[in-house]
Amino acid sequence: MPSPLLNPTHPPRANELMAVSIRVFGDAPLGWRNPSVPFGSLAIVAMYLCGLALFTAQGPAVASALIAFFNQMVFVQSRIAMPDISALAFGLLAIAAFISGFRKRRPHLWFALAGLAFGLSIACKWRGLFALAICIVIVAVIRLMQSWQFADYALRRGNGPRWLLWAFIAIAFAGFAAMLPISAAFVGTSMETFNRLMIFQNWI
Repeated sequence: MPSPLLNPTHPPRANELMAVSIRVFGDAPLGWRNPSVPFGSLAIVAMYLCGLALFTAQGPAVASALIAFFNQMVFVQSRIAMPDISALAFGLLAIAAFISGFRKRRPHLWFALAGLAFGLSIACKWRGLFALAICIVIVAVIRLMQSWQFADYALRRGNGPRWLLWAFIAIAFAGFAAMLPISAAFVGTSMETFNRLMIFQNWI
């Protein structure tokens, strides 16, 4: 009879990576946290690729990587045994491939890579579905704009990436605004959890 799933909250991919690490390095802090370290580094590289794909310039891409490098969330998640950092790294790689696909005449390979990375992100944590959903909405918006005469004219003149940028920003702000009421409803619980984490960090 198969053994029960010990952590049914999230998909098992990140836990399986931790299990492999524990098998190699032992059931100790090194074995628990070792997978998070390379994924934290990969997340910074993926952020650079996102900036490069979006702005097609080294300066903004390096700035994006530096912002991620000094982000406390990336630092903390890279040193604890949680699935968040692996889901983030795969999700950022997927977004970079997705944006790069829009700049190619034949984007099939890039979109296939984005789909693979999105699948790995979702296999680590369910929140990877949100990034995939946003990319699907962007494709729907671009296709709708292409059906309009003005948008079709702009795309023929080579302004497609600009439309993609504004569509991405608009949807990102809409998603942020949609999460505000949920965050406000659980602000008490969030502060309690934050205080517990601060105490926990003292002896990590």
